[in-house]
Amino acid sequence: MYSITALEGVLLAAATSAAATGLVLGVLRLFPRAMQVVTAGVECSLIRRRATAELARDAWTRRFADVTCCSVLGSGSVTLCRKSCLLEVARTPRFTRS
Repeated sequence: MYSITALEGVLLAAATSAAATGLVLGVLRLFPRAMQVVTAGVECSLIRRRATAELARDAWTRRFADVTCCSVLGSGSVTLCRKSCLLEVARTPRFTRS
């Protein structure tokens, strides 16, 4: 029969929880994300008018990650965008439900 001391039990529990935490964080941070493109009508804060934007949405967390194309700026000028429409779209009830 095997027996371990209290210190060995604590060390074994700490090592097991550290390994589990490392695996979970590895999955959440290092694995590639599946992105889906969602087209939405947004209020552009750059020019203060409505625009149609293609937004990249993370399929795991359902959060909006990036603006890929905008009807006002075009696909090549997305680097000029402040991307504040991501927060606006995330607050609308249409996109908060899964």
